[in-house]
Amino acid sequence: LAYVNTTDLKKKRGSRYIYSHFRLKSGTTGLDKEQYQSVPDHLASDLRWIIVRAQPISTYKKQIDVEESHAEERRRAALDDLKDALDHKELVTLVLCGCFLVVGAFGLGFISWLVSRRLNRIAREMDHVARLDFDSWNRGQNSHEEVASYPSNATAHKGSPSTHASRIHEIADISKAFQNMKAGLQSFARYMDPYIVQVLVQSGQRAKLGVAKANATVFFSDIANFTSMAEVLEPSVLAGLLGEYLEEMSDIIMEHNGIVGEFIGDEIMAWWNVPWDLGSRHTVMALTAALDQQQRLGRLRQKWSDAGLPEVRARMGLVSGSVLAGNIGSQSRMKYGLVGDSVNLASRLEQLCKRYDVAVLVDSRTCDEEGVRDTFFLRVVDLVTVKGRQEATELCELVACKGQVRGTPLLDMYSDYCSKFAAIHQLYRSRDFQGALEALDAYQQLWPRDKPAQMLRERCTAYVNSPPGSDWSAVEQLLEK
Repeated sequence: LAYVNTTDLKKKRGSRYIYSHFRLKSGTTGLDKEQYQSVPDHLASDLRWIIVRAQPISTYKKQIDVEESHAEERRRAALDDLKDALDHKELVTLVLCGCFLVVGAFGLGFISWLVSRRLNRIAREMDHVARLDFDSWNRGQNSHEEVASYPSNATAHKGSPSTHASRIHEIADISKAFQNMKAGLQSFARYMDPYIVQVLVQSGQRAKLGVAKANATVFFSDIANFTSMAEVLEPSVLAGLLGEYLEEMSDIIMEHNGIVGEFIGDEIMAWWNVPWDLGSRHTVMALTAALDQQQRLGRLRQKWSDAGLPEVRARMGLVSGSVLAGNIGSQSRMKYGLVGDSVNLASRLEQLCKRYDVAVLVDSRTCDEEGVRDTFFLRVVDLVTVKGRQEATELCELVACKGQVRGTPLLDMYSDYCSKFAAIHQLYRSRDFQGALEALDAYQQLWPRDKPAQMLRERCTAYVNSPPGSDWSAVEQLLEK
């Protein structure tokens, strides 16, 4: 050891050994006498020792390599376990996310379906509101249900098929508000003709007073002897009869594109060609509606007669001409209606039906409208000046529609009924009173109860007995309505 150069050893950093050393001191210092005497002479002097230990690195590295290998294996195993765990969790996460997406998509789709179904229903009904298509609203409901009063918000349309409550609060509120609006419009439409309501709604403007000139066919009708009928019938029976009559008659008017303007007791006022332009044959539509009403009333009359009710007959007057149509009234209360000479004359003709005992009267201008003479049998009744007018008016009775009797014996009968009386009137107007009386003899053999023939006979007889002066006119002056 004394010859080991430890300095050189420390400097050999590239060696494959691990070096360590420690220092020792030897000698007799600190020994008692007895111990000192036992020490050999060559060891009796004090010495300082340096002990160097050299160990091959491989002795340690082999174990280290083994531990490193084991650690690497454990690390890889841990990494594999961690990777498997992460893969598993990733799979679980993906599955859960997929499930959540599917459930969420289904839930959102279901909610969207619920919302869109209700919104689509509201949208369809809003479209009906825009077009005022009340028939679609009432599909599946009782078409004869009557509105006795305005429903409250809490009870409006209760039980209606279109008012199923939505589970979404906001949608339910929108639906409820819309149903209330719809009920109000339906009630509003029952007080006015739906066509007029459509004009008011679709105009998008606030109603204001104003009229415009238009060409229209005006219609008036009422029930003959209604006052006497009201005196003998119970109020409930009278109301039922009148309600059925007005409903049946107004339905026919609307079927023929007419506007039911208003009901005045048992009287109906209607018109054609305003506010919608129906073309040049609107008068034919109006006269067809009048004849259809008389035919329907004949069936109702039989039904009411079987039930023990009085006989119901209606008188009608129609005039085609210029009118003023629009909103009339005041700033706070107004209605859509017609005013003008043609309106007044139509009302007068309806009242004159009683005088001549006929069902429907029109004036000669109405007879000259497009398609009228080709479509209907029209009989001249009289030439008069109605109260309130200076102009003479030729009155004509609307007898029948030619198309309905074509190919039957009624065709010739109606033709003779009209043409022969027109010939008699021509004799009368030409002052041939005796010739008119002779023609009336033959005419009344066929139609003995005809009131216009009876009235004309009375005049001709009076003029034969007392001939009129040179200023005589065939125009009869009427002093009463």
